[in-house]
Amino acid sequence: IVTIILFVILPLLYLTAVIAAVILVLVNGKYTKKPMGKILMELLIPNQ
Repeated sequence: IVTIILFVILPLLYLTAVIAAVILVLVNGKYTKKPMGKILMELLIPNQ
């Protein structure tokens, strides 16, 4: 039962985290006037 719960809940948590991150990037993009790809690259590779 525990494994089933983990397999259901963990993907949901990851999904909500990804959706929240995308929303934040989109909102930030409107203020900073940066394209989404540039922001994602800065997140993935901080030291540029």
